[in-house]
Amino acid sequence: MTTHSKFICSLFVIVMIGMFATSDTAQAKKRNRINQWEREHANATPWNGAYRHQAYSTPLAVIVPPTAATHRLLGWGVSKNVVSPLYHQFQLGAPRALKAGYGPYKSLPMYPSSSDQFGAYYIRGPW
Repeated sequence: MTTHSKFICSLFVIVMIGMFATSDTAQAKKRNRINQWEREHANATPWNGAYRHQAYSTPLAVIVPPTAATHRLLGWGVSKNVVSPLYHQFQLGAPRALKAGYGPYKSLPMYPSSSDQFGAYYIRGPW
């Protein structure tokens, strides 16, 4: 292998490493911005909706894996299904107790029109 071909190969390797390192840092910056936006939204809004769970008379937190990003609200009728992001994440030892908002809570209607009306709300777990 000549000196010229070794130089070309090493230059190619350096360029490839630089391309992958740049894409990794760009993705990390994007993920940090998304995490910050999710934390700000979670701090400004309660984790639950306006309905209570029938068995507990209060909203029920359903813990899902921390990698879950969205949840689906199923509605009865034509195209009432909604996919919305999960903002809230359960944390042990949080600086303040997060109370459920929107009280007093509505009970389950006789004819529910959405899965949101059952009073069970998803929260990402800490593990």
